[in-house]
This record gives sequence, structure tokens and C-alpha cells, in this order.
Amino acid sequence: MLLELNAAADTPAGACRLTYVATNRSETGLSEIAYEVAIFDAEGIVSQLLVLDFGAMAPGKTRVVQFDMPDQPCDAISRIVVNAAPGCVRSEDGAQSAVCLEGLETRARGAIQFGL
Repeated sequence: MLLELNAAADTPAGACRLTYVATNRSETGLSEIAYEVAIFDAEGIVSQLLVLDFGAMAPGKTRVVQFDMPDQPCDAISRIVVNAAPGCVRSEDGAQSAVCLEGLETRARGAIQFGL
């Protein structure tokens, strides 16, 4: 799996809109992919833990998704860390899979650090 924090932009409502690009590099079709992430404020303190749902992804599929962080401007976020993958379900049998974290590669474009 490749997960990239591609962009971060403030919305008129005062939220930070985070744009992610996710690519299923595995040979496993997934009916559900969800990552728990920790959001760190400008001082390096964890301000939120939340689950980002990327939906279903076939092998080789790339998906772009956006998540709004209400009441949190982008300059108040210093770092985002992937904490866990609570939803990683194989399409073929509905079983949980470790493929979402095993070999997960993260990238970031912009000022917000993103990783494991």
C-alpha cells in the first residue's frame, strides 16, 4: 500500500481539508480500508485520533479522497502519524488482512509531516 498526504488547504469554514492519494499495490482486493491516524498540533501534542475510511480498492487501484478537519486550520497541524489499520478487509472472504500495514509506504507533499 502507498498512502500519500497530497495536499492540505484551509476551507472557508475554517477546516483543514486533507487530500490523500491511496494506491493498493498488493495483489489482494479489499472491500474496506480504514486507517487510524494521530493528528499533532503545532507544539507536537496529539490533538486528535480519528479513523479515515478509504472504502474498497481492487488490486492496483488508486483512489483520491478528502477529509475535512473541522475547527482546525492547516497551520495548526504539524504532523500526522498512521497509528493502525482497524479496517482492512479482504474482498474474497471478508476476513481481516494485515496487507494494509505490512509494507505500507507513506509520503507527504507540503509542510505537514506524514508517516508511520
